[in-house]
Order: sequence, then structure tokens, then C-alpha cells
Amino acid sequence: MKKPPKIRVRTGSWTECGDEVARQVEKQNFPNRIDFLVPKNVFVSKNIEARLADLKYGYGIVDCSLHTILQSFVKQASQIDIGSIQMVSVAQHAEHEDTVSLIRGILTLRLTAESYYKSGLKGVRSALSQGNKNIRQQLFVVQLDLSQLATEDRNSLRLFWFAEKYQKPLRFAVVGDLQLEGVRKVVVQPTVSRLGRLCMPSLVPLDDEEWLSTTLEWLAYASINGPQLSPFDRTDANVSTYRETVDLNNEEEIYRVSVSGLVSTSTAEQLLQLIDTSWIAMLKYGVQDSNVGFGRSEHIPGPNVQALLKNGDAFALWHQSR
Repeated sequence: MKKPPKIRVRTGSWTECGDEVARQVEKQNFPNRIDFLVPKNVFVSKNIEARLADLKYGYGIVDCSLHTILQSFVKQASQIDIGSIQMVSVAQHAEHEDTVSLIRGILTLRLTAESYYKSGLKGVRSALSQGNKNIRQQLFVVQLDLSQLATEDRNSLRLFWFAEKYQKPLRFAVVGDLQLEGVRKVVVQPTVSRLGRLCMPSLVPLDDEEWLSTTLEWLAYASINGPQLSPFDRTDANVSTYRETVDLNNEEEIYRVSVSGLVSTSTAEQLLQLIDTSWIAMLKYGVQDSNVGFGRSEHIPGPNVQALLKNGDAFALWHQSR
């Protein structure tokens, strides 16, 4: 049985902790959807819609081998910003197939037992294999810093040998400066949606377990325009008891700004700086089947979500992952 997702919470003053919060937001790997909830007045006074229309983000989809990736990386290493590159294998079953990711110069391989023992690489057993005594069904994690490849290092030497032998084509989503043949470009633009008048709880962040729990639930409902938050909601109490557990004492016109598609890890921070208003909420989703979810920590397939609420100088940051 899988363990339930972990939720880490932080509250405090934005003036004192804003830079650290921005770093924590950026550490979430491979964001592929970001939703911002904002009050209507931001569009009335800030002309945000016109400024958002000028923003474009792009990523690529490419089918190639691990060997092709490494060859391109070595050839272009002196010409590119390694930290800007993020790649993640997609269309792979993360619990039963090999997965590959590259972010902040760190290459992470999560390999099946068959691939791992053929590779000769030195790694650790995956958290997905805990309690599994069948060696053939186990997974192993190998991490290498491509910005500091040393020819005398065993893993570095074995990596290129393994990649040349391992010619299985993979599909990658790619952001950054790395040039690869056959990349299909995808352009992403922020979209704006009117959610209408929603019932609102108090959005002044509190270091209180009940407030943190119910407000995170409200953010989730609001981001999908859940009927529970409509002033005209007729949801059966046997289906949803949300109104009975939270005092929704006022209404406000809410808009959602969304970016969908693999984007740079700094995109959320850039949009936060652009959309400057009395309060703002952000929900950021990472690729669920990536092999690393936060920093260099292994990610078990499942939730990989950050939520941030900033109101004046106060904030609350939730991070949910397995």
C-alpha cells in the first residue's frame, strides 16, 4: 500500500522570507501547470491582460535516445547555460519502466533491475522498491552531476558506455538551450478565465492547522471553479459538507490566470512579480511521473503540488508530494 502524500507547510512574513519562498517555489521540478487566483480589480487597475498577452513560453517534444542527449550535451556544454536545461521523459510508466530527467545539471536515471545491472552504474535502491524482495521487479536510482563529469569517475565512464549500448528511444519534454534534432516546438501563453463571484473565507494567512487545511481545500475548489463555492450552490450535503465546515462569509469576483505545458522553474516567480495585487494565490503542479520532484529528492508517482497564498505581507506555502 502506498503511503499517503506528505504536506509541508510554511507561514510567515513576505518581507522577511520572500526570497526563501521564491527559492522553495523554484525547487519544484518540471512544473507543467500553474494557476493563479486573483481578484477582479487587478485587471481593472493594472492592465494585466494586455501584459499577459505579450508573454510566450515554449518547450519541445523530441523522440531520441539517452546517447543522443549526452552527445549533444557534451558538444554544446561550453555554449549553453546548463542550469536552464530541464528534460523529463514522458509516456513512460514510472513504476515499471526506465525514466530519465535532467535538471540543474543533475541527470537522474531510475532504472529497472534489468537495465541497472547491465549498466554497471552505482546507485541506490528506489523508494518504490521498499519491501519488494523480488530483485527482478526492483528499481534503482542513479544521479550524476553533468556539470562536473570526471573521466576517472567510474559512474561517468560507465554512463557513456551504457548510453551507447542502451538505444531504446524515449520521448522527452525539453526546456532550455540544448539543441536537438527533431524537436517539435510547443508555444504556451497564459490564459485568463473569469470564475465569477465565489464565496470567500478569510484569506489572511494564519499559523493554525484548521485554517491551513480548510484554506488549502478552498484554493483547490476555487482553482477548478467548484460548485461548492457558488452563492447558488445546491450540492447535496451528503455529497459535499464544505459549507458546513468553513464559514464562507463574503463573496468576491475571482479570475484565474493559467499556464499549461512544461515551463521553466522560474516562470511562477516571474508571474508572481507581474501580477501585483492585494492578495494572490498560486497552485503549481509538477509532472507526476518524473523521477525527481523537489530538488534532488526522488519522486514517487502521484501528487506533486505547491500552493502559495500571499496576502499583504503574510504568506502560507504548502508543498504536497509523495
